[in-house]
Amino acid sequence: MRRPARLAGSLSTGLSLATIGYVWVGYPLLVSAVARRRPVELEPEAGWRLPTVTVVVCALDEEDVIAGKVTELLAADYPTELLDVVVVTDGSTDRTADVARAAGGGRCRVLESPVRGGKPAAVARGVAAASGDVVVLSDANNHYEQTTVARLVAPFADPRVGATVGAKRVEGGDDRVAVGDGAYWRYEAAIKAAESKAGSCTAASGEVMALRRTAIVELPADVVNDDFWLLLGVLRSGARVVYVPEARSVERSSASSGDERARRARMTAGRFEVAARGAAVLPEDRRLRWQIVSHKYLRLALPGAFLGGLLGAAVWTGAGGGRIARLVLGSQVAFHAVSLAARGAAGPGRRSLTVPAFVLDANIATVRGFLAWRRGTYRGGWDRVRRAEEVDR
Repeated sequence: MRRPARLAGSLSTGLSLATIGYVWVGYPLLVSAVARRRPVELEPEAGWRLPTVTVVVCALDEEDVIAGKVTELLAADYPTELLDVVVVTDGSTDRTADVARAAGGGRCRVLESPVRGGKPAAVARGVAAASGDVVVLSDANNHYEQTTVARLVAPFADPRVGATVGAKRVEGGDDRVAVGDGAYWRYEAAIKAAESKAGSCTAASGEVMALRRTAIVELPADVVNDDFWLLLGVLRSGARVVYVPEARSVERSSASSGDERARRARMTAGRFEVAARGAAVLPEDRRLRWQIVSHKYLRLALPGAFLGGLLGAAVWTGAGGGRIARLVLGSQVAFHAVSLAARGAAGPGRRSLTVPAFVLDANIATVRGFLAWRRGTYRGGWDRVRRAEEVDR
């Protein structure tokens, strides 16, 4: 019995660690190699003119920040006559709508609804009301640089481009959350840049994203990740999605690890929901399918891979696997121990522990997201997560 157990344990360990390695390291290296070997450059159309732009801002109880957001957008470095703003309130119980109207004057339209339908429903309402040739999606609480809108729009000079995605930076809040989240978004930015250079990126930050209005697909009522759904629609049409690192958005982090896990769990549930729809939502292009599965879907398997690697190494070691088995098991136990310890070790002196803690929190969020997806509890509303500045006040 020891030999079959040793073989099963070593295979489980190897497959699990290979999955983790491929998702976090292997795929980024492979897509970077594709980008270097066959880069796809932008080809601006001769005589292209700046398009009209509508910025859609979805808001739930954002009276404290909405005025600044509207003012910021209307002051963007983009021709005044070509830019307007639509604020969509989704069941807000405060003065968000009134404050937005006062801040925007005649260049800001406010769509107010007393019923909370969820962010995708709010996005759909905003898109339907947009008059611009290009629709920019933003949140109420993030901050754009003055040139962000113009930089998001510039690649549309190439008629092959159907959407653009900007860069997201996270600041402030619980040290563990801010550092871990910030490192994650820097890592994501590198992948998006490589994917974009290879042809199209396959991930979007819904608060700094622009779409050609003619490329926008209908948002189903039960979709949670509106940005990912819209991105998939653009890719299915055969158009490119281009990453624009110069189009920057700054956002405050979630107030705590618990708030961040809740946010990620909901987003992960939405990703399970899209993945369950199968090949019908994916583009025909095989390379894009490889990118989507590698970048977005395989991450859903990481909690199982971490658990499978740990249990497999334990079986392998217990069945007489020898020094290598003990080394593999010991390294995994050490990593998980550091991850658990780091969850309670926030503070400037312990910033190096934030990445293991972030990995653990991401796995917990994925498990919670899976359970929410199976139970259907991720639907039916828009749960607003606390931000760092709300705790600071």
